[in-house]
Amino acid sequence: MRWNALTTLHDANAGHGREIYAFLRDDCGAEHMQFIPIVERTTGNALPLADEGWGVRAKHRSL
Repeated sequence: MRWNALTTLHDANAGHGREIYAFLRDDCGAEHMQFIPIVERTTGNALPLADEGWGVRAKHRSL
């Protein structure tokens, strides 16, 4: 059966692109892959609350 791998990319896995690709290709045997970026958006008024949700990572990567 032919199948596609549909994978979301987000803050937690963004720095592991090569590893994700190799896993899907080598370990799962995926021939066709699609990647969807998950982008969080906020307004200036909501930014403090959004940053609070990031926890300690908020200092390094605001939304």
